[in-house]
Amino acid sequence: MLLYTIAIRCFGLLMRFSALWNLKARNLMQGQDLAWATLPTGGENDKSEGESKKPPLVWIHCASLGEFEMAKPIASALENEHPGIRILFSFFSPSGYQNAALSKHHVKAYLPLDTQQNAKKWIAHWQPSLAIFIKYDFWFNCIKETLSQQIPIHALGVALRPRHFLFTFFGKPWLKLIRKFQSVGVINKAMLTLAQNKGLNNSFVFGDPKFNRTVQRLETIQLLPKILLHWVTQNNILILGSCWPAEISFLNHYLKINELPVGWKILIAPHDIRTEHCQEIAKKLEVLKPILLSNHTHNKDTDLSNTSTELGDCVILDSMGTLAECYRHSKIAFIGGAFGKGLHNIIEAAVFGMPILFGPNHSKFPEAQQSIDAGFGFSISNQTEFNETLNRLFFDSNLLAHCAEISKQFSISQQAHILKFCKSLPKIV
Repeated sequence: MLLYTIAIRCFGLLMRFSALWNLKARNLMQGQDLAWATLPTGGENDKSEGESKKPPLVWIHCASLGEFEMAKPIASALENEHPGIRILFSFFSPSGYQNAALSKHHVKAYLPLDTQQNAKKWIAHWQPSLAIFIKYDFWFNCIKETLSQQIPIHALGVALRPRHFLFTFFGKPWLKLIRKFQSVGVINKAMLTLAQNKGLNNSFVFGDPKFNRTVQRLETIQLLPKILLHWVTQNNILILGSCWPAEISFLNHYLKINELPVGWKILIAPHDIRTEHCQEIAKKLEVLKPILLSNHTHNKDTDLSNTSTELGDCVILDSMGTLAECYRHSKIAFIGGAFGKGLHNIIEAAVFGMPILFGPNHSKFPEAQQSIDAGFGFSISNQTEFNETLNRLFFDSNLLAHCAEISKQFSISQQAHILKFCKSLPKIV
């Protein structure tokens, strides 16, 4: 592990140097310097015989904000099953730490640089009774020190694939440590078979906690601007969610040889919502005469009976915070990112019941292959596939309805078994 130690030290020096001009690096360094903040104790109920007593602490490590959202229902269930515990969320990413909204009895901290000295100091300071790693981000020295102190560790929502780092030559030391975890909760049965074949006999099917948070949205309706709500409820909507130029290009070429079917409209939610970028999209899709939603939502006197005429065939959603709710009113989703580095969130769309199209670069996102296997996901590699798939969905109402039904059922069935896991734990002391 000498090379790992050298790499970690070099990374730390590089971050400190980058912090001179890079805000993200500066936030990370400042946060790690504050990682030893005093853990708040409870109130008067925590005092015994005149001494202040800290309640048991459960440490949950989240790489960033996405993992934190996965961890929130786990933390809530733990508190219900084990009253009186405290929850510590640790982060490596500044975006996760800064945007994580905590409940009253929760604490958050940056995980310090993964050196042996820092790991010993971290465990000695926080003294967790239980440690949970969400999905990945397995820091070697932190794990080794936690195990050496006989603190039980669980990994939950772990996504494994044959070429996972743990199964490479360089990943062997990590794999050896993870075999000593109390449990490793993988997402599905295929991953369980893979894990057991690699000697992870402590693995079990936990499910995907990303689905739990998303399924909750079925019962929580978010308000949309009235003009947009009227438009999406009066039409069949093809939505491009978190789209990049590649997805816009596919749609543009489709529209050059196909007309948009009667009753269908297109809602575009770009990943980049800067005005100049949205205007570029409007120019590329000029055949649809797209409008930017922000140009219309300010008019409180809009006659909703003329919404379809006013908003036309295509709306560009140039604001944040409403994409997930727009999926509720959509019929087909084309999710961005998978023609580049990685697929954006398809679960937000799937839970509302619809076929989902995406690009070919989705190997690191198991829910994509699962959606394909289930029958409502469509991986698109070229323009011909896109045109043929979209036309099938536009003109085959039975296929559209079938995809909608299995998409919603799939999302509900994929939820993690959080309550079962929490009930299986011994009393946390």
